[in-house]
Amino acid sequence: MNSKKLLIKSSLGNNPLVNILGSIDEKIENNELKLSSLEQLLMDKFIKFSSEIEEFEIKKAEDVFDISIGRTPPRQEQEWFQNVKTQDNVKWISISDMGNSKAFIFETNEYLTNDAIAYFNIPIIKANTVILSFKLTVGRVNITTENMLSNEAIAHFNTDNDLLLPYTYCYLKHFNYSNLGSTSSIATATNSKSIKNMLFILPKDSDINEYYNFGYPILSKIFSLQRQNNKLNQLKQLYLKKFFN
Repeated sequence: MNSKKLLIKSSLGNNPLVNILGSIDEKIENNELKLSSLEQLLMDKFIKFSSEIEEFEIKKAEDVFDISIGRTPPRQEQEWFQNVKTQDNVKWISISDMGNSKAFIFETNEYLTNDAIAYFNIPIIKANTVILSFKLTVGRVNITTENMLSNEAIAHFNTDNDLLLPYTYCYLKHFNYSNLGSTSSIATATNSKSIKNMLFILPKDSDINEYYNFGYPILSKIFSLQRQNNKLNQLKQLYLKKFFN
């Protein structure tokens, strides 16, 4: 049991809430183990699959996807940013948010108002779009779960071909980004032009369909487990708030 759990248990004493919180934590931990196993299964299959495909095209990413880049309103103009979700704002993804997520990204720390979206012409990322960080921390990959936004360090791989989702997610997770940018003592970075020109190996349609039939059910399980853990964490916070208040 980690120190945080020990602190909570000590604070609650013999309160029945201890058992409830313990059950929630146990369920979350079990789900996390399942998530890791599913992600590994998906990537292992991709590596095997990509080594066996015989017919493919090598294209620029921008010839396969409509690649858009996010934007950030001026930070000194705080009226564009909000910290609580409302009907009048949209989740705005940062690289930190991507790092705090598994395959799918559900939550963000900040939101942009609808006025900001219109005024700065910020591109909306549709649900089930693969996104990639390419500045500061290069190579974080997530899938959006609803209409979202992002900052300018994140590229969006938009496509109308839903069958590409599992393959694209794994391809970008497995891609070697070291040749796209320059490395310094501060950070590794590349630019949007490099992302649009990066090589994308596109198998024939029948192979894409094959990987989709394998990968999509796994991604669906990952989505369900992540969503369940989000709800469990929210429930846990409600219990803690109720007790400590």
